[in-house]
This record gives sequence, structure tokens and C-alpha cells, in this order.
Amino acid sequence: MVPPSSTSPTRPPLFLGVDVGIERISATLLDSELKVVDELVLEMDGVMPDLATRKGVYHQQNQPGEEVVQPIELIVASLDKVLELLGNRNDLGRVVAVSGSAHTSLVLLTPNFPLTLSSLVPQLSFHSQLCTPNNPPSFTLPTILTPLDTSTLNYLANTPNPTSTRPRPRPLFQTPSVQLLKLPWKDASFIRSVGSLVAGLLCGKVVGEERSAVQGEWRMWDGEQERWDEEALREITGDVGIEEEELRRKLGEVELDGGGGKVVSRYLVERFGFSRECVVTGFTTSHLASYLSLRPDQDDAVLILDTIDALLIPSKDHRTSYHYQTYPHPAQAPGETRRWIVGVSTRNGESARTFVRDFYSNSNWSVFNQLVAVVAPGGSIGLEDKLFSFVYPSLEIHPFGIARGVVRFENGVHHDEYRDLRANPRCLIESQFLAFRTRYSFILNHLNSPPGTLLPVSPPRTALGVGFDHFSTKVLPKRLLLAGQLVESPACVSVLSDVFNAPVFSKSRQTTFSSAALGSAYKARWTHLRLSDPNPTLSFEEEIAFVLSTPPSPPTQSSSVLRRARSTTNLNPGGSPVVARPSLRLTPSRLNMNDAFASKDSAGRSRTATAPVGGGGFESSTGGENVVGGETNEEKEGGLVRLAQPDRDAHRAYCSLIPEWLRLEEIFVKGLLN
Repeated sequence: MVPPSSTSPTRPPLFLGVDVGIERISATLLDSELKVVDELVLEMDGVMPDLATRKGVYHQQNQPGEEVVQPIELIVASLDKVLELLGNRNDLGRVVAVSGSAHTSLVLLTPNFPLTLSSLVPQLSFHSQLCTPNNPPSFTLPTILTPLDTSTLNYLANTPNPTSTRPRPRPLFQTPSVQLLKLPWKDASFIRSVGSLVAGLLCGKVVGEERSAVQGEWRMWDGEQERWDEEALREITGDVGIEEEELRRKLGEVELDGGGGKVVSRYLVERFGFSRECVVTGFTTSHLASYLSLRPDQDDAVLILDTIDALLIPSKDHRTSYHYQTYPHPAQAPGETRRWIVGVSTRNGESARTFVRDFYSNSNWSVFNQLVAVVAPGGSIGLEDKLFSFVYPSLEIHPFGIARGVVRFENGVHHDEYRDLRANPRCLIESQFLAFRTRYSFILNHLNSPPGTLLPVSPPRTALGVGFDHFSTKVLPKRLLLAGQLVESPACVSVLSDVFNAPVFSKSRQTTFSSAALGSAYKARWTHLRLSDPNPTLSFEEEIAFVLSTPPSPPTQSSSVLRRARSTTNLNPGGSPVVARPSLRLTPSRLNMNDAFASKDSAGRSRTATAPVGGGGFESSTGGENVVGGETNEEKEGGLVRLAQPDRDAHRAYCSLIPEWLRLEEIFVKGLLN
């Protein structure tokens, strides 16, 4: 076990969290009281503009799918830039633990990779020593298949029977086991995910995969036997002999302890000033890191609205199903009672919202939010003539099949377009939230069923077309914890709260730019505590809650540095801008619409949303309570801010739409349109 680094009162410890996304890389630096000392978000397109990537990727149309790849050198160069910026603004010698997250796209490494890592010179960057023609190649392929890729469609047929006695999650386009069917893995010496690649760069050697990411995403791990699944390996290799053993060797060992750690490399010590005793713990997925930042209770649900939307649900039991993925909790000690996370995701989240924004809101998020606010629930003020839409710009794996397209229904009849074009943003948001609401209730029913109960391939239906009591609060969460772009849209958050009949909480925008980087920094703090005390008495959630509830110490110089950094529009004048995600805050509309809209909730209280002055946040009121940036000052719980409270009448109205919504969804996915 690696001992934690020693610090002094004059050099208090810091904890670093890093998240490697598709479009951007984020970093958050915390002190021992979990206060944000520094944070940044780096758009990858600006790191190497000569690559001409768009949102971090290249698109190439294939039949029947679309190939969406990312240059590996872009990831490596982005890590260089993040560490350089952090080192210029902070004393990285105070960092005692590093953790991180990333998407699970596969990287094929050559035999040169570990040799190059062990001989890095501190005068040169990672990129110049790993990704230039002057050096031996470290990667079998120059690009990786991203989670947005659908070119693996033809390989999805090679999957197990979903009704087998040991079911595995439904294979997705981005599932590593599916990617391996397409990739030339035989030419590689090591097969690793992006997270393990970055962790290896920090440690100076090839490291194994982290258990929570492998078991939840890879679809190749036998969680009961704690080993690579032999059946899954045979699906890839095609035989039981030498190739299966070769694949197992290239995949390597899996790190079963989510709180273990390795020390940073000599290169990081000499180039960036890290302590020789700084610990690096395993990288999990970005969604799981966001989950850690929100620390849900057992009756909560976590909704992440990002490039890929995800719904995550805490679970006490280990359940496997064709309909969802099951993850081990990414931060638990070996002696703890096992905890699990159940999740579903969709690749048509942000892309669908952007599609509707561009076509119906003048490519303006402000207009999009205004239309969500002013259009009546269901797109119509009538009780019967409700509007439904299903927007899938790219291929989507669904229980009924593979879906793609844009379909609208009005009065239960398919239409190419609504009579009122302004209904499109509202109907899209409602449809996306109803999809997650029905998935949540299906999953909760299964989690509450006796052990061994298997869900059929198609979700169960009653005479009304619903497999659960859609008016019952027993199939709903107590709280909904939200992360992602829509946190800044009060209109969308209000709809979400009404659909789930649950108050919506989130981290403050003023608290962190990236929930995944924050969750990773929390895990780094917890890892350091674990190494100090191998037999902890508090779980991850309990430890973080305890630290957050401790009275704060007097302000330090580091906090003033953060305030200055946040007020700076470009923190890297000589290179790419360090920016946050494009804002959803209201700005003056390009349409001839009023800057302020008012509506009434079921209690007759006024809800207004006013365009900001001078680039400020939302300024709205609900019954006299001020709202700034979408956050109410009404309630805060353990670092979370309440964004919305549900309206009971609005919720019951959405409940009544569920049977019809499910019927139309099945018609769309099965291609039964006239």
C-alpha cells in the first residue's frame, strides 16, 4: 500500500480530479475542506486547431452507421495543456492524490508504449514524445472509436441470448466488447480505455482497468467470479484456444479496489512539480464520477444531461438485466457492504436538443428556453389533443429495435410537422423526460422484485400499455439530482420536476464547472483518507458529507485566486481558451418575443423568467423567492441547491400521458408508421 504524502500547515494538501470527455477536458482542484481552489474546462478543438476536429471528433458517413473517431494525440495534447495551466496557477507539489474519469473508448497500445513512458524526459511534453513521427509508434491506430460512433452496427448481431440464465446488458454501439469485433486488437500489445491511458500517463506505466468501468460498460466482466467473462471472450475471438488467452492477456488485470493507488511518475515530479508521494487512483467513467459528486441517497435518482444522457439509480443488490447496466460503486473499501448503481443511457440527448434548437430556435438556447417556458404542457392547452415527438438524429439501441429519425404525433396521428412550430422544443424536452421517467419505474419495479426475476426483452405491459402503476409515488424517486447543461434552464428543470414529481437538486454553477471532475476530486480525497486509515468507519458518501458539514475555515489566498480566475474570459492568452460549457442563460432573443414571460402554476403563483442584464444569470421569481442562475436560496442540502419543486397537478397530467406516450414510442421504434 502506498503511504499518503506528508504535508505541513504551511502547505496544506490539495486533491485533483480530471475528466476526459469527448469535446473537452476538465480539472478541479480541492483543498482538504473540499473547497474548490481552482478549476478549468479546456475545449479540445482549440488545443490542436490544425487537426480541424469538430467538437473533438471526425465524422465519416458509412453504411449503415456513421464513424465518429477522435485523434489520440488530441487527448494527449489536452492533458499536457491542462497540467501546464494548473502548474502555472498552483503549487502542484501540494497535490497528494489524483483521480479521474473518461469515456470508455478503447485505445490499442504497441509494445513501444511502456518503454516510451519509462524514458520520458521532463523538458518535452507527452505529445512530443508519444505522438510525433520522430518517435517509435505508441498506438496501433491514430484514432479511437468514440461513444458517438455507430459504425459497429453490423457487429451487434454477435450477442448472447438476452433470456439466458445469466443475462448481460444490451450491447450498445460504444460497448468495448462490440468495438473489439471491429478493431484490429491482434496487432496491439495492450488494450486499454481512455481512462486507463490517462492514468498510465500520470503513473508512467501501463495500468489496469478500474472495476466499476469494466463491469458496467465493457460487457465482458463476470462480476460474480471477478474475472473476464469467458463467453464474452469467445464471442470476440471465435474459439476457445490460443486467441482467447491472448485477448485476456492484452486486456490485463482489473483493479478491484476502487480506492487503491499508485504513485505519480518521475516525469510529473520533474516537469510539473508533483510530490513523489502523490497517489493516482483508478479512473472510472464520467457518468459515475458525476454520480459521486452528487452523493445520492438510496431513494434518489441521478440524471446527467450531457453529450450522452444517463439515468443512474442506487441499488443495494446486484441485479443484471438486458435492459440496464449494473455498476459496482466506484468508491468503496473492500470491507464495506457492496453497493451498486443501475443505469441507462441515450446517445440522442444533447444532439436532439441541439437539432431542435437549430431548426426552431434560431440556433439560440435563449429562444429554446423561452419556448419551453411559454408553450403549454403537452404542446396544447387542451386536455386531449396533446403533442408527442421522438427525435433521434443518430441511431439508438432500443428495447424494440434500432431507432432513428424525427417523428411527431398530434392527436395520436403521425404528422410531418406541428401546426404550431413553437411546440417543438417543449415537446422534445417532455418526451426525453418521459422516457427516463418510464425507464426509472420499470427498473425500480425490477429492483424491488424477488431475486432471480428476469425482465423480458420487451418491457412488460398491462392492459393500459404500462408495466407499472404510473400514478403511484412508489415508483418515483424522493429527489432528483441533476448534472449537465440543462441545470441552467429553469423552464426545463421545472418540467423535469413535474414529470418525476420530485424536487430537483444540483451542484451550483458557482461551485464547479464539471461535475465529473468534482466527483473525481472527491474520490481522490477519499482515497487519501483510506490510505491513511486502511479500516475506515465511514463510507465515501458519509465521509464527504461529514467534511462538507464541517464549519468552514477563514478564507485563504487560494480562494481569492479562484475568484480572479473565474472572472477571466481567457486564462490562456497564448493558446486555446479555457471556457465553460456554452451557457443556457437567457439572452435577448433574435425573435420578436418579449424578454420576460409569465405563467401560473397550479397554486396560482407567478413564474417569470427575465433576460439578464450584462451577461448575468437567470433572474426569476416564484412566490417572491429570488432565483439567480437557476438556483433558489430556499434550500441547500450538503452542498446541493434546490432548483425546482414539483407541482402536483402538473405531475398527474403527465402521468395521464404515459400510456399514450409508450404506445406511440413503440409505433415509432418498430417502424409501424403509415
